[in-house]
Amino acid sequence: MSPLPACPPRPSCVSSDAPPGAQHIEPLAFGARTGAAWTALVALLERTPRVELVEVTGTTIHAVFTTRLLRFRDDVNLELREADGLVAVRSCSRVGHSDLGTNRRRVEALREQLTAALAG
Repeated sequence: MSPLPACPPRPSCVSSDAPPGAQHIEPLAFGARTGAAWTALVALLERTPRVELVEVTGTTIHAVFTTRLLRFRDDVNLELREADGLVAVRSCSRVGHSDLGTNRRRVEALREQLTAALAG
């Protein structure tokens, strides 16, 4: 387990490894079901429009999300930390200072979609 890349000093990045503050976001936590959640997460990302899976290993994912209107590319890094029962997450815009909350909303949407996929 290694920390995710640090967020740059701008509000267009959120990370579960960031210290408490504006850039911190809670990890995706699924306890004993984290292994199943990881499998469901990969499947979810594979079918999500405008997402390119750059690298997928047994414990890490690097995905690039392209925004619909302006075609900005945002990097999303995920790391399975099964012993801790969670998936660490980082979502960061490549350009611009502010993202108007896009990266935070993206992570929360992934959390909701993953929770729904595991429930159904």
